[in-house]
Amino acid sequence: MKGRKEKLGSFDDVLEGLFSEDAGRRRWAALRLAEMAEGGVTSGEALRRLVRLLDDEDEEVRLVVVYAVARYAERGVVDAEVLERLVKLLDNRNVRVRDAAAYVLGRYAEKGIVKPDVTKKLVGLLEDKSEGVRVSALFAVATYALRGLVDAKAPRKLVRLLGEEDEEARSMAAWTLGSYAERGLVASEVTEKLVGLLEDESRGVRERAAWALIKYAERELVSPDAVNKLVNLLDDDYDEVRLNAAWAISTYARGGLINPDALKKLAKLLDDEREEVRDVAAYALAVYAERGLTHPDAVKRLVKLLDDEMEEVRRSAALALGEYARRG
Repeated sequence: MKGRKEKLGSFDDVLEGLFSEDAGRRRWAALRLAEMAEGGVTSGEALRRLVRLLDDEDEEVRLVVVYAVARYAERGVVDAEVLERLVKLLDNRNVRVRDAAAYVLGRYAEKGIVKPDVTKKLVGLLEDKSEGVRVSALFAVATYALRGLVDAKAPRKLVRLLGEEDEEARSMAAWTLGSYAERGLVASEVTEKLVGLLEDESRGVRERAAWALIKYAERELVSPDAVNKLVNLLDDDYDEVRLNAAWAISTYARGGLINPDALKKLAKLLDDEREEVRDVAAYALAVYAERGLTHPDAVKRLVKLLDDEMEEVRRSAALALGEYARRG
């Protein structure tokens, strides 16, 4: 058993309770194990017993067991035998069971334990009537995508989730669409939806929408309306948003979509506290200079960056200065 020690008798009582003839006691035992896991106490033997109860005849027992298995997964304690049983629970009539099963499958995928043929079923749950199920399925679809397990039908279903009330769902949907785009799976209607999210109240949504637009632009799927909004994000309070906005602006510029208003703001970002922002801003200025657009405030700042601690910043600054020199 891991974590702080429990009294042996107490723990043995809990384990015995898992196989009580009384459903109420089985529920109590599973819930107790979940609570112990939340406190850092886990047991491989307990998890093996919990797995067997995923097929319990009592629906409430199954629900609590899935909850306990989820807590174990969050602690890094997993069992590959869980997958087959969880997949069956994705079709359960109980909303909470479907929700929890999808969530645990996502947690297992984070640990590298996946079942490739479940991807299609998880994608199907993106249209579930329950928001909770949709969000948990989205989490699982996202983690499966990280493992290279994708479904061609997902993008058109994911785009609908960009309008979810839950900001984490919008953020995760945007990220997953970008991840799918990296693998060549896209939906043409996505770009306009992502552009709308650049003005979202949530910084996480703005950040991931900008990142997804980069991935779509790399597939030559762009929106002319995006550049103006991306330029506005160069002033965002959050560095991750500024970083992705500058990156997206450079990607759009390589495709010929530019906005001269970006130059002054990009020059300002050469003094940004975050080195990655300085790097991307310098590179974006180089791309703009290639297309004949320069800004007088940039040169001195770019020269200063030749002494930057980060090699990538120095390289991007040199690239930009080279383009500026060619423009006289």
